[in-house]
Amino acid sequence: MAPAFAIAEGYLGDWAVQTGSGDSLTLHEALGSAPATLVAIVASNNQENGQTQQKDLLDMHQQLAEISDDLPPILHLSIIAGAPRLVHGFIRRGIAGEYASPVQEDDVLLMFTRDYNDFTAASGLAVDDYGTWVLVDEKGQILWSEKQTDALNSDLVLRQIQALGGL
Repeated sequence: MAPAFAIAEGYLGDWAVQTGSGDSLTLHEALGSAPATLVAIVASNNQENGQTQQKDLLDMHQQLAEISDDLPPILHLSIIAGAPRLVHGFIRRGIAGEYASPVQEDDVLLMFTRDYNDFTAASGLAVDDYGTWVLVDEKGQILWSEKQTDALNSDLVLRQIQALGGL
């Protein structure tokens, strides 16, 4: 049985983010003007699980790129809670260095926050053991979200993007 897709109500917000190359901007600016953007979100309570989420989301991104040349822009957002400001640059460079094609350095975004409460309240997304795929419009409104579990595959994600007009 295919997983049920969650049509989400939430907003990714206009938080400050950094790109993998170190540029500072807002999440809204990073979304750009595309009518829909797919965002792979890593939010974990520990580094090991965060690395697992990152790998799973990157694997799915690569699968999507292999089956379609007509994808909306895809961003990878890592939300880091509780890290001292002094180590933000080290974390950014470490995370950005883990990505490879088809992800470009400026498609890697990092959001540093004290805790996850503001993010989860605004977005309606949970912080747990799974990365999250989110399709947003150009204003950051969440159109759809789904956890990156073993039941989720690239064909299902692609069909959902198409159904919501993201392609």
